[in-house]
Amino acid sequence: MGVNKFPGKRAIGFFIVTSFVVIIMAAAGIVLIIYMRHYKNPSEQKLIEAGIAEKITKVGDVDFNYAEGQNNGPALLLLHAQTLDWFTYNKVLPALAKKFHVFAVDYPGHGKTMCPDDYVMTIMS
Repeated sequence: MGVNKFPGKRAIGFFIVTSFVVIIMAAAGIVLIIYMRHYKNPSEQKLIEAGIAEKITKVGDVDFNYAEGQNNGPALLLLHAQTLDWFTYNKVLPALAKKFHVFAVDYPGHGKTMCPDDYVMTIMS
């Protein structure tokens, strides 16, 4: 007896189901990409309305990214925790900006702050 060259019904059914799952996942991925490109974070609009602007300034070899509010009082410097960035304060910045000149800075190696590859970030430096 020879080997059957045609796949069985189970193999065809598996191929159809697998193909359907792949097509659905690809379509879901495309929908997600389109959604993320058009998504507007409501917090960003509140920051704009409060006069908070994202800026960059160079200090030595480091390009510090930070958010700054309008000069509505004494300076208030907000420092985030490890592995976070200035946007951590997005919910309180608008309220604080009413009475303070707020600054929220990204540390070197955090957020959009850029430092050279040879920049030393140890407790001893």
